Formats: sequence, C-alpha cells, structure tokens
Amino acid sequence: MANIAIIGGGLGGSLCALALRSRGLNATIFDAGRALGGRSARSQFLASSEPHLDQVISTLSNANLIKPWTGRFGVMGAKGGFLPLSSISTAMAGTKNESPTATPTTDTGDFCGFLAHARSPIYVGTPNNSSLCTSICELVDVKVHLESHVSAATHVDGKWMLQIKGGGISEAFDGVVFASHNQTLAADAIKTLSSPPDQPEIKERLDKLSTSLGTLRSSHTSPVFTVSLQYPPAALNRVNFDAATLPADPALQMLIRESSKPGRDVNAPHDEWTGISTTVFAKVHLESEVDMVTEMMVRSTARVLAPYFGNDEKNVPTPIEARAKRWGAAFTTAPLIPSTEPGEDCVGLEPWRMVIAGDYVQVKQSPGEAMAMSGLVAGEKMASWFAGDTTKRK
Repeated sequence: MANIAIIGGGLGGSLCALALRSRGLNATIFDAGRALGGRSARSQFLASSEPHLDQVISTLSNANLIKPWTGRFGVMGAKGGFLPLSSISTAMAGTKNESPTATPTTDTGDFCGFLAHARSPIYVGTPNNSSLCTSICELVDVKVHLESHVSAATHVDGKWMLQIKGGGISEAFDGVVFASHNQTLAADAIKTLSSPPDQPEIKERLDKLSTSLGTLRSSHTSPVFTVSLQYPPAALNRVNFDAATLPADPALQMLIRESSKPGRDVNAPHDEWTGISTTVFAKVHLESEVDMVTEMMVRSTARVLAPYFGNDEKNVPTPIEARAKRWGAAFTTAPLIPSTEPGEDCVGLEPWRMVIAGDYVQVKQSPGEAMAMSGLVAGEKMASWFAGDTTKRK
C-alpha cells in the first residue's frame, strides 16, 4: 500500500493520518517536538460548524478521546461583573458564523468564537488537548517519529525524500502532507517540483503558490501569549466562572479554569488557570523576556479577578507558579489567497502527490476547527489519488 509522510503531528496531522489509515494507506508522522500535539493547546477547544467534521468528532467522542466541555461560561464586563452565557443577547454572543473566513479569531470580545460555539457542544481532549493527537495515532496505528525536524522535502523520480535535521535522509514516500505551521518548508518543496516545459502556466501557478506560502507568516498572522497559572487549592473558589472572555481588558482576552474541563484531575495539588493575551499586547511585547511577560500577565489576571476580592488586586491570591508561552504566529488573519479556491480546506497538487494543510488555508471562526477540517480533508484527498492504483499496493 502507499506510504504517505505527514510533516507535523498536531491536530491537523493526526486527523490526516486517521483519514489515510481508515482508507488503507500507511501514514508516518514526523514532528519536531518531544510529543505530539503541536499548537493544539493554544486552541483550547474543538467545535464544529461542518457536518463532515461532526462525524469525526462523534468517532473521537465514542472512543473517549474527547468529551464535551460544559461550565459557567460568559463575559467579564469592564467594571468586573460576570455576565453568564445564558444572559448574553444573540447580538452580543453571535451565532455560528455563516462566513467564518471574514471573522477575526481574536481581540473581538469573543475569543475564537468561544461564546458563539458554546451554545452548542464544544469538546476538549482527555486527559488534555495535547494528548488527543497521540491517542488518535495510537487508535489507528500510525508510525510516529518525534524530535524529527524536517528541514527539506524533495520530489525526485516520483518519490518524496525528507531531510531530517541531524538525522540524514528519510525513506522514500509515495506522497507527502505538509501539516505543520512552517509554510516556508512547503514553499521550498514546491520549488523542487518539475512541470512540463510546454505548459508554462503550471510553473507560473506553482511559483505563485510558493511565493504566497513564503510570505504568509510575516504578512497574515498575529501573535499571542498564553500563561499557565498554578494557584493554591480552593484559592479562587469564589470566582463564579469557568471560562470568560474579557472584551474590555487591554492585556487579556480570555481566562480559563482548567479543572472545569472533563478528564482533568480535580484532586490536583494546585488549581490551574490559563490566560490568553490580546494580540495587541503580544505584538508590543513579542521580543520581551518571557519572565517579564509572565509578571505582566499575572498582574493582569489579578486586575481581572480583583472584583472577587474586595476590588483590591493585592487581595487576589498569588499563583504558586506561573509561566508564559509565546506563540509568534498563533492566528492567521487571512486565508491563503489566491492560492486556493473558495471553500477549499487544503491545497492539493495531485501530479506530485503533495497536499498542504493548516489553519491558514481557510480561516474559520475557531482555529481548532480550521486545523481539524484541513487535516481531515487533506488525508481524504491524498487517499482518493491512490484509490484503485494497484501499482502502489503490495
């Protein structure tokens, strides 16, 4: 059977592997990290406005890899009052977006459409979002190479060869899916593709796609910081929300009680919270020391929670531990234009058995949904090219 390489082991790469394996193809994931998951932790939740993705979510739910996340969701007002989701007007919370590619995912008062999606089931991985990708790969027996940074992919004589940083050349693959957020890698790979000399329009299209990919990160992405906050047990019990968007705060756009998510250890020795910065804050402090950003985000969290502690930030419990993480290109602000046609969730180059997947191909209201749909469709597209091709089968 055909052997397909997948570069990137996040949600998109994992669902791509699921689609390939369910159609009888071999899939091998190469990921630069020490564990699968990629940017899944950044997304916080998985929701769907696509019937096609709903079927996969149902499969993952039946396998107990994801569970619905229910809790006290809403908005923190400018003066500190919490407005629960049930009280928010349709105009404020919105409904599922009919044209998600036109909707920013951040700094809008509704982080990644969280409030809009929360009116219907939203899901998280169990025991955490990052473990979801590993569980998917184990479910369908996918070969995984961790700490394998792919520095180049080259198409030679109908096969794909991967250059692994510090590890030589990979085996030959029949096809490749680029499911990482390194658009430059895909852009460089396109430059190795040979097109018919008598069809210059094909080379022109490939050149445009390569150029679009190469400039995407610098032109159409926005950064954020996330901060993990460990508080003493029960220290924040008086706080009456589990996840709140913060449209009036200049530094934070969302605050989440991690223990409210299903599958988390409710008897943990600390109470973990996650804060997500605004992109404006992240752009200003993108090159700052992480320790300094951590301190600023801790202070911002205290400011948000102060109404629960006599409106005095000094009364807000100090976290036992806090650590910020920088996401330099966390969100895509525009889809891969003009490289894809409207409605396409991935870019397929069939003559070379190459697919490009990512949340940057088509921007949706939730980046988790964009990643999931792109990876899933990429796997299905690749599998369709090999359907009935007996030359690729044993």
